[in-house]
Order: sequence, then structure tokens, then C-alpha cells
Amino acid sequence: MKHLIKDLWLAFALIIGTSAILLMSDIEQRQSNASQDKREYPTIAIMQISSTPLLDMHIAGVLDRLEEGGYVSTDRNNIRQFNPQGDFSTANTIAREIANGPYDLVITSSTVALQVFSKANQSTKKNHIFGAVTDPVGTGVGITGTEPDQHPPYLAGIGTFQPVQNAFRILHELNPKIKRVGVVWNPGEQCSEACLYEARLICNELGIQLIEAIATNTSEVSEATRSLLSKGVEVIWVGGDTVATASLAMIINLAKQSDIPVFTNDPIDSKAGALFGLGANYFTVGQYTADVAIAVLEGKSPSEFRIENVVPEELSINNEVLASLGKSWSITPKVQALMDQQKTAEKEERITVDFAELSAQGIKPSTNQLENANLFQNVSVKNGRPAKVSLITLVENSSLEEAAQGVEAGMQWSGLKTGVDYIIKSYSAQGEIGQLMSIIDAVVHEKPDVIVTITTPVMMAVMKKVTDIPVVLTVTSDPVKLKVFDKGRPDNVCGVHDNPPVEGLLEMAIENDPQLKVVGIVYDASQMNAVISVEKLREAGKKKSIKVLEVTASSVSELAMATQSLIQRGAKAIIVSADNLVTTGFASIHKVAASAAVPIFATEPKLVEQGATGAYGDSYFEWGKQSGKMVAKIIAGVPPSHLPLTETALKEKIKPINKQKKSVLGRLLKLRIVHYSDTEFAERCHEGLVDGIKKAGFVEGKDYELKVYNAQGDMSTLSSIMSTIKTDRVDLLMVISTPTLQAALRQAGTDTKIVFTGVGDGVQAGAGKNETDHLPNVTGITTRSPFDGMARLIKETMPEAKNVGTLFTPAEINSVLYKDWFLEALKKQGIGLEAIPVTSSADITQATSELCRKNIQVVCQIVDNMTRPGFALIARKASENNMPVYVFDSDQMRDGGVVCLARDYYDAGLEAAEKAVRVLQGENPAMIPFRNTRSEKLIYNPELAEKYRLQLSKIFLEKATVFINQKKN
Repeated sequence: MKHLIKDLWLAFALIIGTSAILLMSDIEQRQSNASQDKREYPTIAIMQISSTPLLDMHIAGVLDRLEEGGYVSTDRNNIRQFNPQGDFSTANTIAREIANGPYDLVITSSTVALQVFSKANQSTKKNHIFGAVTDPVGTGVGITGTEPDQHPPYLAGIGTFQPVQNAFRILHELNPKIKRVGVVWNPGEQCSEACLYEARLICNELGIQLIEAIATNTSEVSEATRSLLSKGVEVIWVGGDTVATASLAMIINLAKQSDIPVFTNDPIDSKAGALFGLGANYFTVGQYTADVAIAVLEGKSPSEFRIENVVPEELSINNEVLASLGKSWSITPKVQALMDQQKTAEKEERITVDFAELSAQGIKPSTNQLENANLFQNVSVKNGRPAKVSLITLVENSSLEEAAQGVEAGMQWSGLKTGVDYIIKSYSAQGEIGQLMSIIDAVVHEKPDVIVTITTPVMMAVMKKVTDIPVVLTVTSDPVKLKVFDKGRPDNVCGVHDNPPVEGLLEMAIENDPQLKVVGIVYDASQMNAVISVEKLREAGKKKSIKVLEVTASSVSELAMATQSLIQRGAKAIIVSADNLVTTGFASIHKVAASAAVPIFATEPKLVEQGATGAYGDSYFEWGKQSGKMVAKIIAGVPPSHLPLTETALKEKIKPINKQKKSVLGRLLKLRIVHYSDTEFAERCHEGLVDGIKKAGFVEGKDYELKVYNAQGDMSTLSSIMSTIKTDRVDLLMVISTPTLQAALRQAGTDTKIVFTGVGDGVQAGAGKNETDHLPNVTGITTRSPFDGMARLIKETMPEAKNVGTLFTPAEINSVLYKDWFLEALKKQGIGLEAIPVTSSADITQATSELCRKNIQVVCQIVDNMTRPGFALIARKASENNMPVYVFDSDQMRDGGVVCLARDYYDAGLEAAEKAVRVLQGENPAMIPFRNTRSEKLIYNPELAEKYRLQLSKIFLEKATVFINQKKN
């Protein structure tokens, strides 16, 4: 027993000694961690005078930069925000509280906030940083100039004097006939007075009479605005006045009732209904304000700063409002040039969160970081598996299928990879509500990570049953208007709803037929979204003195009879809006209306392809894409409660074909199609273009004459063709391939309207800065190959492959881009790319031999005009070296391709034809964004796949089409 006790004590001694050593060796690390855990954050007070989009955006920028700099605690307890909501008595009380409070730094937003707090801070002299101030020198707070010694030593910040004079110059460009402009302003605001002084100067220069109305608080704005309207103002301007800005929605609404536009000095306001806004990007101004604050927190004295004027200028024009104002208003080349020089709101900056990289560093991104990001990489690292997404729809039709495709496109735009980061499972109730409830129960049982609802009935049903799974809404009416949420929006719900522009659609119908007195609408009364549209149409009808006839239908079989009833009762136009039943059975409505020569106007632009006369509403693909981006954020870790429930961001307007156009011209429309060379892909694009135009109702020989040119690969011939087209003054030029587009841009003339397809990247070809900010006479469909998809295919089917080989043509911009994009896509899969240049078709034999001698395991030939004709030789050389060939062109399968992931060029032609038709119907190409084709097909040769022992998964075999080798005669 003694020996046992002795042995135990020895063991205990060893354990205690070892523990002590470990404890001492780790103490430094533990002290370091403890110091991080106990980090003291500075206490910061932020004061804004009221809630306006401008000031809210400024504060958002401040907080964003503070958090980025590490000055916001995880619980945000070190930040205290104050907002008196425009009440000056409350503002003074708050300012005194802040001045006497325990704050290390104070940040104010707006001129009034600067003035109020400066007065309270005279004795305490807390470090004070200001922003969103129009004229710091004129505020009366001791700032006498811009130099460091010309302001109180505890005060620093930046001024942002709105570009008032430039705003009036843009107004004058848009409509030189404007002579009377109204303004509501508060004489008690120094910033407002400073802006008004500039406005008076520029109005005097331009010969404009500035009519002024006073409003010292928001309750006086309505009367002031009405007084301006009664004095015959043609436009209302809202400058740097917080009272007027806080009442902007009221001003716009009152002005709209008198068909008077409003312009402002805040680009955000164009989204609220203003004609245009020219001013600073206040999110960026907020970031600059926070930069000064951070420098002070890090030890710099406010007395060291100059007071700079910072105006990151941005112009945003509401094209819908502009279009509604008539022929006197237009975007001149000067305004277009200004827009061309700036980054437009449509161009989104990509902010990346790479979960693999952060995980390797032991960093977990904050919710705020995830909210601000829009490109998520390696999300599966965070989740440990692909996220499960359940997509539920009520019925199946082409519009809803587009929305579903848009959802996935939005997820992929956000960086998520199908099968890796997420798996989508789709459900359709086939129009049966009983089946819908069973589907929802089954989905809940499967516990997906996100549920996406498509259609209003699905949204309403899911809201009743799902409370603990994130739900993203799309293709739905506003649930708030439908009173779906009894106690406010649930924390698990976000998404995108519509706001059908029914009044605008009715205006389109009236514009098409000025004698129109009676319209009809057929709808499913059981669908609340349809009922909302009918109510909107009734109101619009009363306003426009148009009689609205209504008839209901409960099944597709009833639609034809319902439409016939409307026409027999005198309807001279049919309105179709926000109704799943009507969309599904639209062919029945169109057949009856067409036989009676009654036009149809729809809130679904896609229905124009099926025969609707005109459309104004939501693109279901873009609607789904907007929702899909939210799905991606949720999968990345953003709670749904942090995401908005908002209306669709983009609306399309497709005007009816001008019936008088041909008679006014006295001739047929001149259409031209130009090829660079004879290739299979170009023929497919051509066929799609021609068929698409025919499907839209245009008849060759009756509506248009078409000439086709082919340069046969010769650039001098191509130049000659373009010169001929410019001389002919054609109505529309359709070009196929990148060289053809570039030649058209150089030589066809800026007055020639151009639609392109078969082009890898229209932007890189010189047609614009981005897909929405492009040359005003050009639009089209790009056919960029699916490089990421191909890289994944190679990895999946040939997991041992280390390097891929391809030929490219340095003289072709699309070829160089394709090579670079493919290189990046392969890098993501851990695969290298060997690329050999060719300068002529004679080089292909030698270049292919050189390529096959490289350390490559597979050839994957990118698409360009030089290598296409010689592809059979490339495939033969690869086969001789026992290497499979993957291709991006389905026509190359017959010459030895093993696996093909390609765009469908016929479909791309059809998509380009849709844009061509819109241009022929009178739409401005400048307003039609570029877009990559949505078509894609997967093909494989089973014999060759077996020969090269490719690993084909069950999913691959389900998706792929088998290629049957049929050689051309």
C-alpha cells in the first residue's frame, strides 16, 4: 500500500509540474486574448437632425466606415444615435445631453445638426466631426475659411455644396423651353439660403424665373407647394433644404397631380419619383466623414484638418418620368456624355467575402459585412454542405419558369455554385390549392435552409404555416397591402413584390388609340393580386375618363368566353395584369382578341412574345434575380429580418408598333444583317434573328425589306459593307460576331441603330462602359461561354486533370477575353491552362502539335473565328495523342468533341430579335440593357466518353443530351 501511495504521489507531482509548465508557456497568449476580449471601444455620439434618404444614407456611410475600421463593438453599445425628427426644441435638448455626456467623439449630420450641437458644445469643447453640410463657412459656428487655423480647434469635417447650378443646366438641356421653376425653402436654414443664392444666379443666366414659396416646417410644405402650382410653375426644384427634403414625397405627389416634374440635388430622389437628381453620393460622403473621425480617434487633432468641399457627384435620371413628359423633354448628347462619364447606379461594385480565406485566418465575418457584400465565395466551407433551397410555385407557365431561372441566376451572380454551395428542389401545385398545402407540409418536414415562394397564393399559404425557416418572396403582390401580416413582417420573411404600373399601361393603350373610351379586364377573383390590379385599373379609369368592363374566370377553359364577353360589351382594348390564371391561359385570350382586332396590353413584358400589343411591367427573370440575391445573402448568414421587403427594381416598357410608321415613311423598313464569315454559329444566330422578327408579327415584303451581307472573313470587305449601310440610312442593323460589331461601331454611324448577337462581350468590344451604361444607338445579346460551368465539368469528369490546353487568336478581342476568363474559371478548380496563340488558319496544325506536347490532359477549345474552321484538325490531333476534346460549340461535336457545354445560338438569335422588335416598336436602344443569353445545353458523346473513361455522375447523365454522330453530307 505504501508503494502504491508513493507511486500515486509521483504521478500527481508529474501532472502538476507539467500543468505548471504549460500554464506558464501559455500565459502570454492568454493575456493577449484577454486584452482583445476586454478591448475598450470609444464612445461615439451620432446626431442627425431628421430622417431623410440623404441623411440616412450619410449616416449609413459613417457607420460602414467606422465598422470597417474596427471602431464599432460587436454589440454596438459604444455607438449612440440621436434623431429629433426635425423638432428643434428636442434637438437642443439632445445637443445639451450629448455635450454633457460621456462621449469621446461626436459626429453630426446636416447643417442644422452642426449648428445646434456647436452651440451646446461651446463650453465642453468635445471633439466634433461634421458632414452632410452644404456651406460650412456660412453656418456661423466659427468656421471662417478652409485652412486648419480657420475653425475651432476641436471641430473638423467636410462640406458638400450641392451642384445647384449644374442641376439647372441639366434641366435646361432636358427641356430648353422651361421658363418658370418653383422652389419651397425655409429661410431659417443657412444651407437652404446658400443653395437658393446659387439657384437665383443660374436662373438669371438661363432666363428662368424662380418662383419661391416659404415653409418653416413640414406642416407648411403642402400649402407652399400648392401656391407654386397655382402660379403656373413648369417644374419644382428641391435643393439643400431639410424641411422640403423631409416632405419630398408630398411635393412629388402634389406636382404629379398637375403633371409637373420635380428635380432635386440628391440622386436617390429619382427612385422616389423625381425626374432627376444631381448631387453627391452621400454614402460616400459619410465614409469620408468617418475617415476624419477615425483619424481623430487615432490621435490626430481636429485643428490639423482643412475644411474641404467634397462632392462625389452623381446624376440619376428617372426614364419613366422623362418618357411621360412628352416630346419637349429628351436626353441630349451633352447629358448622355455626362452620364457616360460617371459610374451609374446600375453598376454594382463587387464586394467579396471568401469563407475559405476567412476560415483559414480564424475570422468570422460580421452580419454587417455580409449585408454589404454581394459576392460570396466558398459558402459551403461555412455551412459544411450545400444549402437546401425549396422553390414552390402554384402553376407552371413560361413567366414563372423565367422567375425561377432568375432566382438561380441571382444566386449564381452572388457567387454561389450549384451542387457545391446549394441544391434547389422545385415543387409545383399544378394550380391545386389542396395540393399546395400538402407540398408546404412536405417541404417543412425536409427542413430546407431557405424557402422561395413564387406567386401570391403560395406566399399567403406559406405565411400561415412557416415561422422558423427563412422565406424569400418573389412574383407576389405586396403582402402589406394584402394585410397578410397582422403583427408586422415576421423576422423570417423578406423578398420582392410588385407594384403593377396599371395607370401607365392604360396611358399606353390611350396613346395607341386616342379615341379609346372602353377597356376590359378578365381576372381570377380568387387571387388577391388580381383584385388589387383591378382596383388600380378602376381608379386609373376614373382619372382618365375611361370605362372599365370586368369579367371573372375561374379556369383556363373560361378565358376565351370571358374575353368574348368583354368585346361584345364594347371593350376596344384588353388589359392583362398580375394574374396567374390569365398568364397561363393567355393564348386563349389572344386568339379571341386577335380575331376581333382588339389590342392587348399586359403588365408582363414576356407576353408581347405571345401576341400582346404592348407591355409595361416587371421582367420576371429580373424579378427572380433580385430575390435570388437575397437567397444568397441568407445562405451566407444574413438574417431575413436584416433584408428588405421591397418592390421590383426594374420595369420594362414595350410600346406598340406605330401603325402609322410605314405610311409616314412611305416605304418598307430597311433591315440589314451582317456576318463576318460563314460559320455554323453565325447561321444559328441568323435563323433566330429572322424567326424572332417574324414571330413578332413583322412580314418581309409587307413590313420590311431585309438584305444580308457576308464579309467572308475579310476586314476590308467588312468596312466596305458598313460604309454602304451608313449611306443607305437603314432602320436597323443586326450584326453577328465581335469583329462585325466593332466594324459597325467604327463605320456604320452613330445614327444607325444596332442590335448585336454572337458577341462575347459587347462592353470590351467598345459598345459601352457596362451592360446598362452603353452607347445610345446599340443594344444586344452576348453569347459569353459558360466558363465556370465548363471548369467544373472538367473537374467532375476528369478529376485527375491538372492542365487544360486551348488555342486562341490574339487579334480577336473576344478570343483573348475568353482565354482569360477560362483561365480564371479553371484556377478556381485548381486546374492550369496552356494557351497557344495562332495568327492565321495556316498556324493551326503546328500550334495544335505544340499544344499536345505540353503537359496537358485534355483539350478544351474556346470559341473564336480563327479556330472554328480548323476545329476538325484540332480534334484529330488531340485524338492521336489520346486526349479528349471539350467544346463550347455544339456544332463541333460532329468533328470529334467529347463533351459540350454551349450556348444555344439559335435561342440567342431569338433573344436578340426581342430587342430588335423593341427598337422597331420605338424604344430607345439606350434604355435597353445588354444581357448575356440565358440559353445553355449539355451534350456528350457516350462512345468517346467511354473511350476516355470519363466519370459521368447520375446528375450529369440526367441533364445531358446524347450526341448521335451524323456527319454532314
